[in-house]
Amino acid sequence: MKRLTILAIMAVCMIQTAFSMIPGPPIILECPECGVGKELMSIVSGNTFGASQWSDLYMEAPMLPQLSPVQKCYECGSYFFISQAKSQYDNEKGISDTSDTGRLSFPEMKEALCLLEKDSLSKEDEMAIRFEFLHRYNDLFRFEQRELGQSIHSRSEEDQKLHKENLKGIIALLDPSNDDDLILIAELYRESGDFDKAISILNNYRPSNERQETFLRKLIEKVREKDEKVFLIN
Repeated sequence: MKRLTILAIMAVCMIQTAFSMIPGPPIILECPECGVGKELMSIVSGNTFGASQWSDLYMEAPMLPQLSPVQKCYECGSYFFISQAKSQYDNEKGISDTSDTGRLSFPEMKEALCLLEKDSLSKEDEMAIRFEFLHRYNDLFRFEQRELGQSIHSRSEEDQKLHKENLKGIIALLDPSNDDDLILIAELYRESGDFDKAISILNNYRPSNERQETFLRKLIEKVREKDEKVFLIN
């Protein structure tokens, strides 16, 4: 085999390895309520190659799956934050054979909102559960049924009300003096249907990098169309 051919094959192998996700040993979470362990996947190495970024900050990265910050115990059915659970890696088992990240469905996220009533909830945990609810709500328009042209009214009136209350909760946690937070605040007003508030923010917004500029351009277009649905940024 010619030297150039061998080098070409080696280069392809190196690129494939660089873009591959390397799984690690499973991580075991202990339910704070009943103490039963829950096995989830872990990764040693990953990357954002081929990732998609959405306007609600959801990132779909096939090579970098993330554990859901809010988990449901498979034994007792209680909900808990990953940050509050005891965890350890099952190194004896070797490489994890599960792809479970503990991602909750939208009906489960509705149940999990009860965690917001806990007095000891930190700002980080409140932000985590509110964004998880937002992402699961928007999944209806993001994935499987996206091709069907689902309208915002595909969610029940109760769900739409919860969604708007949750958007207000996120906005209250964000910092309008931060450029990234400010454009996100405008996006959340758009998703809530308050297009006047969104455009009043965007008219005075000055992007400081290319990512913000791309987001701003697409966001203004959606506001002018009076479109409340989440959209793909890149």
